[in-house]
Amino acid sequence: MRRVLFTLLMVLGTVLQASPLQDQVPHAKQVGHGRLSVMMIELYDITLYAPHGQFQKDQPFALELHYLKTIAGGRIVSQTIKEIKRQGFSDQKKLDEWEERLSHIFVDVKKGIFLMGVFTKNKDTLFYRNGKEIGGISDPLFGQLFFNIWLGEKTRDPYLRKKLLNLQ
Repeated sequence: MRRVLFTLLMVLGTVLQASPLQDQVPHAKQVGHGRLSVMMIELYDITLYAPHGQFQKDQPFALELHYLKTIAGGRIVSQTIKEIKRQGFSDQKKLDEWEERLSHIFVDVKKGIFLMGVFTKNKDTLFYRNGKEIGGISDPLFGQLFFNIWLGEKTRDPYLRKKLLNLQ
């Protein structure tokens, strides 16, 4: 009986541990969600979380990506930098710095992996893989440009943006 009770308490303790979402985004609720597909290939499902389900770009929020396909980490990094450039950002020194940092954060992802990017109250960007922190970048400009890949008006996929922001 003690062994069963001990096991139950261990499981319950694990379930009750605060997630990165709960830690970083107070009162987090889903704002919207969608799926990114490129040329009929489904890459990931993506969900936006914000306090009380109300997104404000200057308040903490999180994007969680659930990968539906295996993708090389290098591909994730290069596509991220490409999308930041596409927004009109051209400071090559900053881009190189961010690319170097991201190359240590994003490793290959397999189908079923969850990655989360969190824009914190301090304007840092933290990254998590299946709930464990894998790195971050303490530059508010990076956070703005990174999350604008999905949430900004210059996004490559305005339909997905509308779904994430729950716009009619």
